[in-house]
Amino acid sequence: GIVAFLIRLYYFQWDLPITYDAISYFMYAGDIVTLGHLPDWELANSGWPVFLSLIFSLVDSNNPFYYMQIQKLTTVFLSTVTIIPLYFIAKRFFEPRFCIIAVSLFAFQPRLIENSLLGGTDHLYILLGVIAICLFLHQNKKIMYSSFAVLSLMTMVRGEGFLLFIALSAIYFIRYRKVHFFIPKYIPALLIFILILFPVMDQRIEVGGTDHIFVRASDIVSYHSKPPEDTGSQSGLPFIINGMKNFPIYLGWSLVPILICLVPIGFILMVRNLDYKKLTIIFPLILLSLPAFYMFANNYQDIRYVFILFPFFSLVSIYFIKKIDNKINKKNIFVLIFITGILVTSFVFL
Repeated sequence: GIVAFLIRLYYFQWDLPITYDAISYFMYAGDIVTLGHLPDWELANSGWPVFLSLIFSLVDSNNPFYYMQIQKLTTVFLSTVTIIPLYFIAKRFFEPRFCIIAVSLFAFQPRLIENSLLGGTDHLYILLGVIAICLFLHQNKKIMYSSFAVLSLMTMVRGEGFLLFIALSAIYFIRYRKVHFFIPKYIPALLIFILILFPVMDQRIEVGGTDHIFVRASDIVSYHSKPPEDTGSQSGLPFIINGMKNFPIYLGWSLVPILICLVPIGFILMVRNLDYKKLTIIFPLILLSLPAFYMFANNYQDIRYVFILFPFFSLVSIYFIKKIDNKINKKNIFVLIFITGILVTSFVFL
């Protein structure tokens, strides 16, 4: 964790302001601090600036540039601490030495390092998703239920978080299908998710006329269900074919240089002898890939839409690494060499 944080600080650009979408989040957070309440202008993913406003409220400065650096440092910190819940997830599957490799694959991932310097929504979104899965895998049901509260916060940050809610709900029914009254016992989880999310949806509808979650998803499905000739080939079969062509290309490019060889073979090895724990990786992988598929089908080339998949890729890779490890006698040396290799590869790529 210390090494990962120092690497990010090494590449941190102290003399540059934030850019692109991060500016909107900066302005929204600033308005919250100034007004003392949510501003009356529309922002789709308001969860991140609301969190950011809590950080800004602790700082006393009249220099906007100073706050911009705080915003970027916050994403650097969030990107680094994600390895903590990710380690506890890995412990559900692997021995501790493999857990160290898994978090190293995430912490030293060059694309995540680069993205963490921008001050955007991605790293709070990823952190909340990893925490939700970590809590969901806990044997204590009360702690498991708390994962649905985190899923609400994740969905506030990015509407696509609702897909992880669907994935974990499906796994809940698989996991507890043999327990008496397992369907009524799901109701508290559903209520927790809805009751936390509802006030935010209500505020968004009041300000902009849409909740940017369910209404947006409905509009997308409705639009892309139209005949291709009505949308300029942006719907129907041509749209799906374009997504199937672009998705593997951009996904493969995002896995370069470290994960490109580990993930495909690791996934094949993982799907053997499936249980609910492995499904906790597979279901989110599939559902959280849908937004990336949608964007790539629309010819957007920004690979940050697949970054939410990187914690899962780190876990999937371990199945291939274990296969290699079984053929090596000096286990600890192998772990040290492998992590060093990840670190060096990341530096070279950056």
